[in-house]
Order: sequence, then C-alpha cells, then structure tokens
Amino acid sequence: MVLTIAIAQPTSVPDLGRLHSIVQDLHARLSSDIFRCDWLPSEPEMLWATRLTDPKCKVLIAIIDGTTVGYIWFEILVRERDATHISRMRMHVHHIVVDEIARGEGVGERLLAQAELEAWQLGISDITLDAWASNSIAQAFFSKRGYEPVYISLTKKAEAF
Repeated sequence: MVLTIAIAQPTSVPDLGRLHSIVQDLHARLSSDIFRCDWLPSEPEMLWATRLTDPKCKVLIAIIDGTTVGYIWFEILVRERDATHISRMRMHVHHIVVDEIARGEGVGERLLAQAELEAWQLGISDITLDAWASNSIAQAFFSKRGYEPVYISLTKKAEAF
C-alpha cells in the first residue's frame, strides 16, 4: 500500500463528491434540523468545484493505489486588528473524511499532518476545527494528536423556550 497526499484538482471533484456523502450523511443523522438528507449527488460536486477555486481554501486528497480514499478541507482565516482583537492568522479545518475501506491505515493522520505542516510553513500558530459533541471517535482522533477544547457551543431548541 502506497499512500500519497496531493492537492485536489478539478479532476478530483467526482471523488470529493463521493467522499462528501460520508460527512453529509453523518451531519444529517446528527442534526437533521440543520443538514439536508435529501441532497442530490450532483450538489456536492458543484460545492467542490467552487471550493477548489476559492483562494482561502485548500483541499488535500489521500490516494492509495490510484483510488482517492480521503480528503481534508481547510481555510486560512485572517482577523485584522480591531478595538478588541489582535491581528492573527489561523487555519480552520472544515472536514477531514476517510473512506471506510481505508480507515485504520493512517490516512486521516497523514492528511492532518500535511495540513499542520502547511500551517507551520505559513507561520500560522493556531489550527481550529469542530467536532460534534456526540462524535466521540472524532474527538478521540483529534485529542490523540494534541487538539484540546477551547470553547463549547451550546444550543437550545425553540420548543424549550
């Protein structure tokens, strides 16, 4: 098995769309009041075609034996100095997805390590990401790699107020 990490290209869009279905289905299961479960297969492809042209975003893909088995999508965010904040640049990881056939093979770890290397090369000192409170697998994955909670987002449904 040879694992290669590469920058996603327009030719990667079908694979990104296929892998996106994994995260979209998970999000719809976890929070159907926010995420659509009735999405069409062509919709993620349109999303990825747009993301690949956004200069703030970067998508890396993981390839094993010619098959794309995962991706990481991150964005470089710049906050300018204002009355309450210092200026800073950070990387935010939006998605990291690994196909079931490649889980446990170090794909996610390699994708995250490559993003961390790019952050370091850009002089970025902070990488942020989100994980659902009910997704203990993701939390354990990130915790094992040194990621710690900084803030907790709390929600109250309308029927409760």
